[in-house]
Amino acid sequence: MMDSVDRYPSSTDDDPDLSEVCLVGGDLTEFNAKRIGSGLRKIDLSFNIIERLKGLETSAETLEEVLVDNNQLQQIEFTRIFPKLHTLSMNKNQIIDFVSLLTTLKRCTPALRYLSLLGNPGCPDRLTADDVDESDYLRYRYFVIHHLPGLRFLDHKPVTQNEFFESQRACHREANFHHPNKPLPQGKSKNVKNKSTSSNGTTSKSKQGKRKYRYVGKNSEGNRFIKDTDL
Repeated sequence: MMDSVDRYPSSTDDDPDLSEVCLVGGDLTEFNAKRIGSGLRKIDLSFNIIERLKGLETSAETLEEVLVDNNQLQQIEFTRIFPKLHTLSMNKNQIIDFVSLLTTLKRCTPALRYLSLLGNPGCPDRLTADDVDESDYLRYRYFVIHHLPGLRFLDHKPVTQNEFFESQRACHREANFHHPNKPLPQGKSKNVKNKSTSSNGTTSKSKQGKRKYRYVGKNSEGNRFIKDTDL
């Protein structure tokens, strides 16, 4: 069987100006953007089993959208500033340490406007966990908005002006708004890998290519709420 990481295009392909890549519904276990080259604007890697996302720095100056829903990511590896990255969707992964995640995003993604993290163990949402309540999710929401005040859209709904002000007040009002010994509420951790399968039980094939139209991923839970007029 051909190694899954060999299925995506490299910078030596016939199209040197590849700006949009879609590799949805395969069995990729890792992805290294260095093999594609610089100049990427949008990339969708949803419905794979990726644990590490590497090499995006090669397109740090051009990257605008990254969709990595339904994978096995535990953290992201950003070491440079991504000045144009406005959309990041990482629904249904294995992210627990939101402090490290938000610290990285605050430092490396100044233009981030749309972030979706539903279905991660560190996100206490009632859609994917039955052991949390609305106050848990609200506390998480204020925490994220406080660290990323430029967000316009978080998870399944827009960020309101009232939420922004309340997140700032909550930070000053609660001495333990965040404390190393009091982590954010967490949903139930899921160790089952989210491998995409078709109706007959077979693994779906990866799709790839270049597009001239805007693509935000029809399988992305958070990004289905984003409209072109919001950008």
